[in-house]
Amino acid sequence: MIEVPQLAEIRVWLDEFPDFAAQTVSMADLSMIKDWEKTREYEQNVKRHPNTRVFIWSLDRQDLGAYDDRP
Repeated sequence: MIEVPQLAEIRVWLDEFPDFAAQTVSMADLSMIKDWEKTREYEQNVKRHPNTRVFIWSLDRQDLGAYDDRP
């Protein structure tokens, strides 16, 4: 479930971006990470699907592979 972020949310990301860029995280990766965090939080709080795996599917397993929340 990917939602288009609101302008206020993007501004927060831009404020955080220099710290991520220092770790060689691109803005594209940061947007996926932020969406992963939001989806993961939603699934944990609502527990609509308790056995749902929330992860970022990517060929870039080195950087984005850590974003895998298995039930």
